[in-house]
Amino acid sequence: METPQNRELLNAIYKNARMATLAIDSIHDKFENKKLHSLIKKQNKKYEDITHRCEKIAQENNILLNDVGGMQKMMSTSTINVKTYIDNSTCHIAEMMIKGTNMGIIDVVKKTGEFKTASQEILKLAHDLQSAEEEFVDSLKTFLTK
Repeated sequence: METPQNRELLNAIYKNARMATLAIDSIHDKFENKKLHSLIKKQNKKYEDITHRCEKIAQENNILLNDVGGMQKMMSTSTINVKTYIDNSTCHIAEMMIKGTNMGIIDVVKKTGEFKTASQEILKLAHDLQSAEEEFVDSLKTFLTK
């Protein structure tokens, strides 16, 4: 059932996962480390899964999902391009990914708290996203040492 809480939280989850996949698409060819590539690819699959789950819930409940805006996409891609042009070391890529993922964690925690009355299905999806992002950050930490 569409309620403002369901719509807002589902859109926040969707944008979070979409933003992450866009960032990963922008960064995946900017470095050489195969283990980091593998980790980022695995995480991207989780984000894609969450995106598909959002789309399914939205369709079943007649909720319109709003994608990441064009300006936000352009800014993210530009920032990634500049930062990786300056330094594309494994450590720097991991640091960039940790910072971006932490922004996603902060957003999903805040939105979940703001929309606590959303459906259990959507709250679970928010929790799944948060857990996946926290695991990703923990995995990325191993790449911070040179």
